[in-house]
Amino acid sequence: MLFVKLLVVAYLIVSALAVLMVLSAIDAKGFRIAFILLGLGMPLLFSYAVVASFFSKKSVPQFNEEMAGVEDDIEVERVKIFGGDKTCPSFSERWLRAYQLYLEKAATASEKIVLISREIFHHQGSRAA
Repeated sequence: MLFVKLLVVAYLIVSALAVLMVLSAIDAKGFRIAFILLGLGMPLLFSYAVVASFFSKKSVPQFNEEMAGVEDDIEVERVKIFGGDKTCPSFSERWLRAYQLYLEKAATASEKIVLISREIFHHQGSRAA
């Protein structure tokens, strides 16, 4: 409950500052209203985006060997031009590993779904008999 109270107080402070800044910086009434509404809406939009990011599923782009090779070539050119060390592991290795982990998780989830559905149907079949 304290968190919600602090969040509301922070929103009110940010809102008051946004309104004061807009009123002192913009003379045109139409622009003032638009920027005040944007200033009041941004914290709400930000909060929604943070909460939505926790619950949305992020897919990993499919590994493409040609594109990974190009990325490695770009890294070699970057080292030639600017110096420094190559990134280790390379972009293509990290991308490939991330894609493999994504596929493993997807396969594990699919296997669990199949096992659960088999168990459900097995119990339903034993009840009917």
